Amino acid sequence: MKTVWRRQKILLFRKQTEMFYKIQVRDYGIGIRDGEENKIFQRFYRGEQARGQEGCGIGLYLSREIVLLQKGMMKAKQMKPGLLIEVNLPVETVHMQLVRSL
Repeated sequence: MKTVWRRQKILLFRKQTEMFYKIQVRDYGIGIRDGEENKIFQRFYRGEQARGQEGCGIGLYLSREIVLLQKGMMKAKQMKPGLLIEVNLPVETVHMQLVRSL
């Protein structure tokens, strides 16, 4: 994981429900503007507030593509300050991959 902001807190949460493994990543960085929640997953998209920061806008796009291949969902929520990214992966998909790796 690339961290652009020095001395910023990043929190990771995980929870298993009957149907999904839920992973949440919360940071307290520059965040995104209203209306960018879905745009940040587009290939090469750079949020208005991130234009002066290092990066090319491919990380969240690739992450979402991998999650979609696993039949999961990925969404962003604007926080003040920062951003919350939530990944939901079906328990069945994760379980099957674990079984195949044995």
